[in-house]
Amino acid sequence: MKWVVESFRERGDAAAPELDAGALLIKTRAMLKPVIALLICVALPFGLAAQQASTSKSDTNSKAAKKNAETYSATTAAKTQFMRESGYRNGRPGYVVAYRKALACGGADDISNMEWLTTAEAKAKDKADRSKGCK
Repeated sequence: MKWVVESFRERGDAAAPELDAGALLIKTRAMLKPVIALLICVALPFGLAAQQASTSKSDTNSKAAKKNAETYSATTAAKTQFMRESGYRNGRPGYVVAYRKALACGGADDISNMEWLTTAEAKAKDKADRSKGCK
């Protein structure tokens, strides 16, 4: 702040006697207080919301990761292998991989027991399997 007053004095400006480094500092601080308060009021809620979201998201992700680790089994591997070997690595639009004989009814978890069915056919087959007492 001192350099501001000195630059006015070097130029011979008439406003130089009015400017005091201490007064200028006080005015600057007084102007900054509302700006800082506004930034805190605006930024703090967003920061807290982001922190809470990341905390809950990480909890959700860890639960999902545990579930995926438990459910990713030979069944998933077999379906992936079937899709790859049948030439539809990413699936077929409108079709799903279904077991010819449901696992709940004693079917083998092998690619020889899998087939491509349309979504409607798969729903009808699942309904029929459940009516036979297979879950």
